Amino acid sequence: MVSGKKVVIAISVMGMAIAFSLGLLTRPAVLGADSETFSAVRVSRDIEVISREPHSLENPEARSRVRAYLASRLSEIGFDVEIKQYDSVKMRSGSYTSIFNIQASAAPLNGNAGTSLLMIAHYDSRHTFIAGGEAHLSYGAADDGYGLGVILETARLAMNYRDQWKQEFRIIFTDAEENRLDGIKMALENEPLFFKNAGLAINIEARGVKGPAILFETSAGNERLVELYSKSDYPYSYSLTSAIYRALPNDTDFSPVKESIPGFNFSVIDNLDYYHTRHDNYSNISLGSVQHYGSQIQPITREFLTDEKYSVPMYLKGESDLVYFTVPFTGIISFSKSGYTVLNILMLIISLFSVVSAFKNRRVAARGYFSALTASLIASVVIPLVAYLGTRAICLANDAPYRLIALAHLRFDEVFNILFISAIIPVIFFLGKAGLKRRLFSESELSASSVTIMSLFALVLFIATGENFFLLVPLLFSLISFSPGEDFLSRNMALAGVFITLLTVTPFIYSIQVALGSGALFITVFYMVLLALTIVPACYTFTRKVVK
Repeated sequence: MVSGKKVVIAISVMGMAIAFSLGLLTRPAVLGADSETFSAVRVSRDIEVISREPHSLENPEARSRVRAYLASRLSEIGFDVEIKQYDSVKMRSGSYTSIFNIQASAAPLNGNAGTSLLMIAHYDSRHTFIAGGEAHLSYGAADDGYGLGVILETARLAMNYRDQWKQEFRIIFTDAEENRLDGIKMALENEPLFFKNAGLAINIEARGVKGPAILFETSAGNERLVELYSKSDYPYSYSLTSAIYRALPNDTDFSPVKESIPGFNFSVIDNLDYYHTRHDNYSNISLGSVQHYGSQIQPITREFLTDEKYSVPMYLKGESDLVYFTVPFTGIISFSKSGYTVLNILMLIISLFSVVSAFKNRRVAARGYFSALTASLIASVVIPLVAYLGTRAICLANDAPYRLIALAHLRFDEVFNILFISAIIPVIFFLGKAGLKRRLFSESELSASSVTIMSLFALVLFIATGENFFLLVPLLFSLISFSPGEDFLSRNMALAGVFITLLTVTPFIYSIQVALGSGALFITVFYMVLLALTIVPACYTFTRKVVK
C-alpha cells in the first residue's frame, strides 16, 4: 500500500531538489550599478555598446568602432594599451584582411612581479552563419560581449586593491577568434614577451546567452588550479566536461594557450538557437549569467594577484589531474585519481556484499531478482531507443539531417526533449508498480537489480574514462535505501538520498544535454533511466504505508 500523503511529499522533495540544482537559491543575485563588488548591471552597459551592430571580419568599420571603445575603456581603467596589427590574414571567404589585437597591462605598485595574470576574450563577432536555412550575423552580445564586459569589470575592481598586487595583470582582446583563432595564434607567434611568465590564463567565452557560467575546461595538471577555483563563489564545474568538450567540434582562444600556461576556460552553455545567430543580441542577454561569471572569476583574480605564492613561475602547473564535481550549497568536491580509484573499489565491494547478503537473508530470491534485472535492462534499451526515434522524426519533420553532436535549429525539439526527460521517472515508477502488483518481483529485488546495474555501468565507465561520479552518487544512496529497515530513520534516509542525488546530478544532466544538443537526447535518456531505477525503489521505501 502507498501513502498518498507521502507520495505528495516525495514529489515535492524531488521538485525542490531539481529547482535548487538549476539555480533557485544556488546562483548569485544580480547586483546593481551602485554595488562595491562585481555588478552585472555595470557590465551590461559595456555589452550594450559592444553589441550595437555585427562586428565580424566581414564588418571592418563596426569592428574598428568596437576596438576603439575597448581600448578607451582599458585606458580609462588604468591599463597601458597597445594595438597590434597583423596583415594578410586569410578569411574564410578566401580574401585577405588585417586583424588587430588589443593588449593591455598593469604592473603592481610595489615591487616587481614574478608572474602575471592573463585574461582573454575575443572582440570579433561571428561571420555570416547559416542556421535553419537562413543567413545570420551575430551581434556578439554574449559571444563574446560577456567575456569583454566581465574582464573590464574585473579589471576595474582589481585597480581598487592594486597596492596589494604581487603579480602583473595582462589582458588580451583578440581579433579573428571566429576565423580559426587567428588572433591568438598571431599573438603567440609574434608577441612572446607578452605571454612570458604568465602564471594563470582565464579565457571567457559564451555558447548562447543564458544559463549558468560553467568552468568547462582546465589545463592539464589541474590539482592546484582546482584548489584555487574552490575559492570562488557559486562554483559550477565538472572534471568530466573537459573530456566531453574535446569531443565537440569547437576550439577557443584557450586551446593554443593551455599547453604552455595553466588556466581556466569559462562559458555559458545554452540553446544553440542563440549561438552565432542574430538572436545573440543585447535584448536577449542574461544579467544572471553575467553575474555568475563574476561571482566565480572575481575572487580567483583577487586571490591570484595578491598572494605571494603565485609569484613562483608555473606554481599552478601540477603533476596530476583531479576528479571533481560541484554539489550545490556545498561547493567543489575533489579527489585524487588514486583516491577516486579506492572509492570505486570500496563502492563495488559494498554493492556486491549488499546483494549477496540480501540473497543469504532471503530478502531477495533468484526468480524475482532476474525478473527485475531483465525488466530494467529492457527499459534501459527501449526508452532511449524511443527517444532516438523521436529525434529522428523531428529531423524528418524539419527536413534536416540527423547528427549526434550540435543538432539544433529544429522546431519543437526543445519541447520534446524536456517532456521526454521529465516523463522518465514517473514512467519507471508506474512500470515498477505494475511489476510489483503482478508479483514479478519485490521491492527488495528491484532495488538489488538497480544496485547491480548501476555498479556494472559505474565500473565500465570508470575503466573507460576514470570518471563516473554521476553514477557513483546515485549508487551510494540506492545502497542506503536498499539496506533493511522499516523504521522512521530508514524511510527518511531514503528520501534524503533522493534529494541529494537529484541536487548533485541534475545540473550535470542539464549541462551535458544542452552541450551535446538534441541529437544526443538518447544518451541523456539512457542515463535518466539508470537514475530512475535507483531513485524509484527509494521512493517506494518512503511512500509505503506501515502496517501496525
